[in-house]
Amino acid sequence: MTYITVSEFLTRAGDHVPRDANGDPDTTRIEAAIEDAAGVIRAYLPELLADDGTPIAPPARLEGVLRSISLDLALFSIFDATTGGEDVLAKRHAASMRMLSELGGGMDAYQSDAVEAAIVEGSATWIRGEEPEV
Repeated sequence: MTYITVSEFLTRAGDHVPRDANGDPDTTRIEAAIEDAAGVIRAYLPELLADDGTPIAPPARLEGVLRSISLDLALFSIFDATTGGEDVLAKRHAASMRMLSELGGGMDAYQSDAVEAAIVEGSATWIRGEEPEV
């Protein structure tokens, strides 16, 4: 289970879509980065795993947050490996990791009214109580 689809990635990534040798979206790299992002999210949020380790769907209130975090983590994974990371992507990655750390205290403790969304280049980067560095 992942928290963003390849189609959503392509729609939201803008100019940051990795391309293959033919100039088409490199869906193999995108899929791998999305899977890796899901693994990072579940490492921080073990509540997203059943007792047997099977991924489960997140609560509806977190779907948008996890979609945005997945995009940021996947983009950073792709571009960090190929270019050393772009500054904006590195900042979005750091903000997403901070949010996961906040959520890692337990999804039941998550207070949606305490979280502010900052729109960064078409993607929501979620940070509790602070503005993102852009």
